[in-house]
Amino acid sequence: MFDYIHIEPVTPQVAKELGPKLLQSSQLDFVQRINDRTGEVILTRGGYCLNYAQWYDLKILIWTHPTEPIRIEVKGSFHKSAGNGRNWQDFTFCDLRRWIFLFCQTFNFHPLQWAVCSVEFGINILTPLPAAVIIEGCKTLSGRTHEQKTFNGRGLLRSYSFSQYRVKLYDKGRQNEIGEYLLRFEIHVDRMQYLLGRDKWTLQDIVGGAWYAPLLTKLLVTWDRVLLCPAGLIDAGSIKRRDSRENFINGMNPDYWVDLYKRNTDLFGAQFEAIARLYSEKTADYHGQIKSLIAEKWNVLFNEKPNSNFPEFYGGVIDRTITPVFCNFPDSYTYIDSKETECSTSTVHRYCQSCGRDISHQRKNSKFCSDKTAGKESAHRCRNMDSNPRNSRKRREQRLYPGPTLFPVWIHWGKL
Repeated sequence: MFDYIHIEPVTPQVAKELGPKLLQSSQLDFVQRINDRTGEVILTRGGYCLNYAQWYDLKILIWTHPTEPIRIEVKGSFHKSAGNGRNWQDFTFCDLRRWIFLFCQTFNFHPLQWAVCSVEFGINILTPLPAAVIIEGCKTLSGRTHEQKTFNGRGLLRSYSFSQYRVKLYDKGRQNEIGEYLLRFEIHVDRMQYLLGRDKWTLQDIVGGAWYAPLLTKLLVTWDRVLLCPAGLIDAGSIKRRDSRENFINGMNPDYWVDLYKRNTDLFGAQFEAIARLYSEKTADYHGQIKSLIAEKWNVLFNEKPNSNFPEFYGGVIDRTITPVFCNFPDSYTYIDSKETECSTSTVHRYCQSCGRDISHQRKNSKFCSDKTAGKESAHRCRNMDSNPRNSRKRREQRLYPGPTLFPVWIHWGKL
């Protein structure tokens, strides 16, 4: 399920409220960078003092400044918190809710006070082939090149980067020295716009569980885009047609896909997959088996049923002895904005004037999507939809009246 998570207060006003709770908490021991020679606190370039503390596997960072607003970031893994630093065990939806509630109750927070900035979601599955064979058998994902590394020689990791997210496959069994058949398949989301088409997620959204079906669909659709052909299943010499044999040999090299344009990649990918399935039914079977395992495991973790696919030695290390009270938080959290006389609430939304996308998280004077929200091209399109009519009229006026005029023609531009 969810592993790494990065959260921040939803607004500067909420950060101002939560900062003292954390700094004064008896559960945390904050440290600062100190100059050994003078004993002075080392400040950042912006004059901030960084306060760092650890709560289980969560790193809590607080930047304080004499005049600037306080900044807070919390990064880490609820999964590793429950597994004593390990995340190869089953971590169910119930476990996730338990640890989010524990986090909120320990420091007297509300889930709606925390915005989710980045998150990882995925599953650990037992595969029919060794995980390393499957990872090396992934020739490409949507024509993208991959980055590859190991965990100090223990277990292979391969990742594919996109504009809003990264897809990672790694040998979880060998990484933790518990076997060769445990594969981790996950998506690391860098921009929350990738999930359900909206940027603003809170811990309350995760606790609610409405993401169950959409995120499973993301995993399955992403796996469908993986071109899988483990080495050794097909003998290139058995392919009679010369062009098919050359295409297959080239396609078995992941680096071959790097320089292909997208349209050529799609065409070649379809040909390569057809060849692979023609000469080895096992290739299609393994791809389908893993897809079924992903869906089955996701459903098991969400519905909190016993997982019959995992041997006994793979389970039993999740700390389920901590049982916080499952209280019913209200649907919204109201706070007082120090710059306004009226109450503000985290459920108030603002929308782009061109495309209608939610831009509540942007600056208060924002009218259109920013590059960070919608991507550079989409944000540029939103601004152009508003400015193009005015600029077009201005260019026409300049063509008709290239020199000085008796009356100023620019008076017609403003509202056109």
